[in-house]
This record gives sequence, C-alpha cells and structure tokens, in this order.
Amino acid sequence: MRQTLTPVSSYQYGYEVGPNGQFHHETRGPDGVTYGCYGYIDPNGQLRVTHYVADTHGYRVVEPNRPVEIFVDAPTQYSNSIAEEEPQERRRGELRPWTELYLPKGCGMFPGGMRPDGGSGGASPPTGKYVGP
Repeated sequence: MRQTLTPVSSYQYGYEVGPNGQFHHETRGPDGVTYGCYGYIDPNGQLRVTHYVADTHGYRVVEPNRPVEIFVDAPTQYSNSIAEEEPQERRRGELRPWTELYLPKGCGMFPGGMRPDGGSGGASPPTGKYVGP
C-alpha cells in the first residue's frame, strides 16, 4: 500500500502597533497546529503576553516554559450521557516540550526569537520585561 502525504498549508501573521506595543503573532506549524501570542507593554514597561495553541481540541492558552499537550488528529466523540457506568474515552495528545513548539518569532520564546532548528515566523519580539498573564 502506498501512502501519499499532503503538505499542510501554512501561514504567518503578525502586527505590532501603537505606543503601548500591542502585538499579535500567529503561525501554522508543519503539524497543522496554529501557534501564537498576543499582548502589550504596560505603563510600567512590563511585557504582558499570552501564548496559545489552536489544534483539533480548539484554542487553548499555554503556560510558557511548560510542556504542552498537542492534538493533531480529530478528537474522539464524547458521550452526552451523565450515566457513570458509560465510559468516556479521551484520546491523549502528544506532550511536547516548550522548546519544540512552533511559536512565531514575534513571541520571543528564544534569544532572537529563533528556534534552535531555525524555524520561526512573524516579526521581532517586542521589547520590555516579561510578566506572565
């Protein structure tokens, strides 16, 4: 049996505006998952940023420097019943280290915004001191 792989369409999107450094950067990785971040620089010069993924389980905020469970296949169906005797299966995703996510360059997760393997997207990261969501 011969299997043909169709390349996943990809894109990169990003902007930075205004005096408070508002930004949003997003890219679709080779795995078909959308990765991104958005935020601003607050009046004290602190960088406020939210990182996220959007995969077959929907949009989810992710915590920097923590592994992220990524779902690349369609989710299984859940039962609408509340009966305890009916098992509810939950498909497990792939747990990926933070450093292996395809976050855009503008999200500033690596020095210079570049992944060690050279992958990136978006514009340069905004300046400011990072403060989590």
